Amino acid sequence: MPIEIQPKILRALQEREISRVGEEERTRKVNVRILAATHTDLSRAVDEGRFREDLFFRLNAAQISLIPLRERREDIVPLAEHFLKMYAEEKRQPLALLGRDARELFMNHDWKGNVRELKSAVEWGIVFQDDHHVIHASALAQFFERSGGTVELPPERMGTLKSMMGTYEEKLIRRVLQENNNTITVSARALGISRQQLHSKIRKYEIKVSKD
Repeated sequence: MPIEIQPKILRALQEREISRVGEEERTRKVNVRILAATHTDLSRAVDEGRFREDLFFRLNAAQISLIPLRERREDIVPLAEHFLKMYAEEKRQPLALLGRDARELFMNHDWKGNVRELKSAVEWGIVFQDDHHVIHASALAQFFERSGGTVELPPERMGTLKSMMGTYEEKLIRRVLQENNNTITVSARALGISRQQLHSKIRKYEIKVSKD
């Protein structure tokens, strides 16, 4: 929070009054609770003059320190399944499931991005789920490698580069077609290929689409 904004927050907490933008001459009473989150050492920020000490003590009435996700691995799979259920309900789509190899991959990852990274990984897996709505480690590995990490897949899920690239391409094409209501012209443009190339790949992967 910029240092020039902090006095305004402090005043709202102390006086329980705020002024809306454009209403500098008028104050409004508020009755709220403040929940604040940070990944910064605020005690050090106070010492360095980057955070007001009086605001720090106002906010620090009760403090909860949440340990990193990698240190509470029992939460990883339940959180992932929660995100899967939430996505299915929001999008009104079939519930995707984590394969055994995907669970193993999740449990062995260090999750430097904590819950946000887990949520993003789940959403990636949903895009590349198989035809039985199961998310496998081979699809998730692409997410972690894209983020600059490395992943060791279970041997039974490894395949040739050609087969893995084909699987990736098919899933991507199906996803783009679905997002664009099976419109060939728009989907081809989104994929960066011609209509003819997209038609060829649709025949190759036996994807059923409406006429365009």
